[in-house]
Amino acid sequence: MSWLRRTAPVVAIAIVCLAVYSLSLGGEFVWDDRTLIVENRLLRSPSETLRLFVQDFWDTGDGHDRFRSFYRPLVSASYALDYALWGRNPLGFHVTNLLLHIACSAMVYLLARQSAMSVAASTIGAALFAVHPVHVESVAWISGRTDLVCALALLASFSLAMHARKANTHRLGFQAASAVLFGIALLAKEMAITLPLLIVLAEIISERSPRRWCKAARAVMLHALVLVVYIGLRASAVGLAGHTLYDLHALGYAATAVFALARYLVLLILPLGLDAHYPYQPLTSSLNIVVLVSSGILWVVGWAAWRLRYSRPAASFWIVWTVLTLAPVLLFGRFGDVIMADRFLYIPSIGWAMLAAIAAHEVHRAPQGLPVRRWLAGAGAAVWLILATITIDRASVWDSDTTLFSEMVQTSPHSGLVRTNLGLAYYEQGDLARAIEELSAAVRLAPDYAMAHNNLGAAYEKQGKLELALKHYREAVRLAPRHLAARVNTARVLVHSGRAEQGLAQLDALVAEYPRYAPGLYALADTYRTLDSKEHAMRYAQLAAASDPDYPNAHYLIGKLLFERGDLQPAASSMKRFLSLWPGPGPHRQAAQEVVRRAAAAWRPQSDLQRTSNP
Repeated sequence: MSWLRRTAPVVAIAIVCLAVYSLSLGGEFVWDDRTLIVENRLLRSPSETLRLFVQDFWDTGDGHDRFRSFYRPLVSASYALDYALWGRNPLGFHVTNLLLHIACSAMVYLLARQSAMSVAASTIGAALFAVHPVHVESVAWISGRTDLVCALALLASFSLAMHARKANTHRLGFQAASAVLFGIALLAKEMAITLPLLIVLAEIISERSPRRWCKAARAVMLHALVLVVYIGLRASAVGLAGHTLYDLHALGYAATAVFALARYLVLLILPLGLDAHYPYQPLTSSLNIVVLVSSGILWVVGWAAWRLRYSRPAASFWIVWTVLTLAPVLLFGRFGDVIMADRFLYIPSIGWAMLAAIAAHEVHRAPQGLPVRRWLAGAGAAVWLILATITIDRASVWDSDTTLFSEMVQTSPHSGLVRTNLGLAYYEQGDLARAIEELSAAVRLAPDYAMAHNNLGAAYEKQGKLELALKHYREAVRLAPRHLAARVNTARVLVHSGRAEQGLAQLDALVAEYPRYAPGLYALADTYRTLDSKEHAMRYAQLAAASDPDYPNAHYLIGKLLFERGDLQPAASSMKRFLSLWPGPGPHRQAAQEVVRRAAAAWRPQSDLQRTSNP
């Protein structure tokens, strides 16, 4: 019975997470999921796993120009594991995200209990964390997993560090385990870099002895060593400097940072106006009402942390946690063209959940007859239900690209990125008119955005407007010479518009430069088939299949070529492989199914004869 009492809160927290996020399990791959998972050929082979630890997070093998400054091999490895278990079925990836969120919520409960809070108070804090709407982006979006993995390792590392502080024996062992988990958190997301400072602050706030600084330094010596090793790994994989999309002067940066911090803190308290793509831009002046109000909010928070440092040191610490863990995301422009994102609040919100647990603990300790106690309990339950309702509603936004980007365009109508992604979603649905409308708007808003030009070219090509398609493909290549898809598309349109020699020359150059790029090899094979050079076509189609065994077009073309020369059974084998990889309906699927059917019909009489002659 005692075991049941101890585990009941954790089970309740898990049920709460399942209740609010169960609908998200039916979601599709959306936005960055396609690049990081669906189109990432490095996830498909166990032999490629080690490469994930020596390259950029966005280096997915497609050769696109990406925003390269992230080193998160552990997250990529988790995607590879899910891919091995589930293939391209998003359900398994969503299940992993939900399990990670349950584990993080349970860790918040255990951390509160470790801080000597009551079971009820610890459960309240963890339940708040479990349903807070700012977490939807991290949980319902598969690519939001970076925050989940990082937070889980970071919480475990911090908990062990606090246990080491109180332990009479094996203190070094606890510190070593904490340092290892710190390294794991760093390999998931850069936000973990603040953990050693948090451990130092926890030591200083909780101690009153003159030697507290020395004890704090000793507590993070192993963490410092891990950090040095991590910096070396990161430098060798992606470098240290990184890139930025914004060039802000000191006052502009300060104003933007003050606004972003204050807006984040308001979202924790009042999660209204949540957005998957906040339309905020960097501020250029500190002399405006937004900065003044934001400064006032930060002053109140800082004043509260200072006043509570002696009377309520734990509360003071968790206020500092909430603000300090936001520091890494204030490097505006180094993580894309966004100033804010809900996912950046996943780790800082741990502090807010712990503050809620502390408040609940104080109320719980109040005299039994205090009338306000029941009122506070009722109000807290109502707030919790409202937050859970908002979370359930927000999770539906991440169901598909169409629902996601349709909402984004309402608040960010002038974003070329949002318009491009919505146009691509319409394109994949076959709604070419709306796709061209959105992609044309994207090109007007962001004329230097290569992806927008490439996608607009694809839509025009689908409509049969080859010259317009060629114009935008060429512009995409001019803007981003390493955008390999645009180079392939340019060559293909040249071939289909009667300029086969030009297209063939461009494809030959591309394959010479990127000999393992499967779409380039396939395009070259298809061009040779168009030119009736089937021997060359078969050679390059086989090279494409060997370079990327999960590239469906290569298997289709091999099957087609084998069928045309009368090799029915091998053709059917290739078509079966194509059908196992091809995601949806269409003429290619119908043709492949017909080849398989004919092969089965041709094989059946032979099978019957064999059974007759071998009784």
